[in-house]
Amino acid sequence: MIDSETAQTVHVLNYPTLEVKEKFRVIYYDGEAALALLRLYQIDKNPRWLETVKAMFERFIHLKYWQYHDHWLGYCTNELIQIAPEQKYIEFGIRNVSSYLDYIKNRITTFPTFMEMLMATYHIIAKAREKGFGKVVDKLINVDELIDTIHTRANYQRTGYFYPELAMYFKNPERILGSFFIKHHGYRVRIDDIEHYVSGYVQYQQVFKEENNS
Repeated sequence: MIDSETAQTVHVLNYPTLEVKEKFRVIYYDGEAALALLRLYQIDKNPRWLETVKAMFERFIHLKYWQYHDHWLGYCTNELIQIAPEQKYIEFGIRNVSSYLDYIKNRITTFPTFMEMLMATYHIIAKAREKGFGKVVDKLINVDELIDTIHTRANYQRTGYFYPELAMYFKNPERILGSFFIKHHGYRVRIDDIEHYVSGYVQYQQVFKEENNS
């Protein structure tokens, strides 16, 4: 639920009464809501959805949401910039990652959302330069470091993949072979995690395989 005047979100409602259960639960719910509205706008072009997202972003920017380095905020910022490439959105999207690169690059867990967030930032930068905001990009982020971090994470994420030589040590190898897991959660295999892994790798291949072939 989104307040039409303040653009503030309400995260959890009780069903079927729709009474407020939790006004705020976790920061990424706001990014998910914004992304969902942008996806809806891309389908039906109803300006109401886009204006709502822009109002939400005024709040995100005012409250410096970029400091949370949230992947869903990265996704929705990229989608908004593809539609409305304004400097304030570009700055927000880049700041969401720029001070976090060293942490991402050296993180021992395979968090697949890192790759998605990095690729979203890559697309933001590409759009920013296309629209003449190259100086803004260069001021906020070391692009070479970003690309190096992308390649590092793409390689490291393979440690979260069930290759045959790893799956063979588990109770039912056939069931997990070829899937992705989260090691620090007890080798958990979950549809949501696999989606993030695959999504990140697809974007990575689309960008860098094409560049290598050109």
